[in-house]
Amino acid sequence: MKNQLKPGKEHNFSPESKTHTLGMILVLLIILLILKASKANAQVISTSMFTEKAVMGQQVGASIGVKTEGGLFVGGFYQRNINNLSEISPHGYELAGITVSQYLIGNQKVALAPMLRLGVSDRQQMIMIPGLKASAQIKDRLSLHFSSSIRASQATMMIGLSIDMPTRIKNYRPRYL
Repeated sequence: MKNQLKPGKEHNFSPESKTHTLGMILVLLIILLILKASKANAQVISTSMFTEKAVMGQQVGASIGVKTEGGLFVGGFYQRNINNLSEISPHGYELAGITVSQYLIGNQKVALAPMLRLGVSDRQQMIMIPGLKASAQIKDRLSLHFSSSIRASQATMMIGLSIDMPTRIKNYRPRYL
């Protein structure tokens, strides 16, 4: 009970908590920009939950973004180790940032896209993660995706589930997932 905040007392927050707060503000700004863009000219708001096997261990995460009719996806993501904290990293290998992919090959059921994730790892290091993503549509707005990336000079494998929410329902027919 020694870590409880009490009213009327001054509290000193560590630099890590300030960085975390700034990170959360950045994620909220990205989400607001995505929502604004979706009203302007986007076709779909896409949310995804995923798990990734990386050299740092098993990680789970989520993303939200805008997917256009032409197959471009731009969004934000957050992921961390399943085991909250590790001996090596006090933050559980957190990774948060921006993800971009462009579907090049495929149709409405199956598609393949190069993918790039830019993010901040453990609130300290800026990293770039290139990869390749394959998607398969399960239901009308539900799809399964697999990807392989290079992270810390090692291959990673990711599997996830995406739910698409069209912003314009009439005449919505994406060329790609």
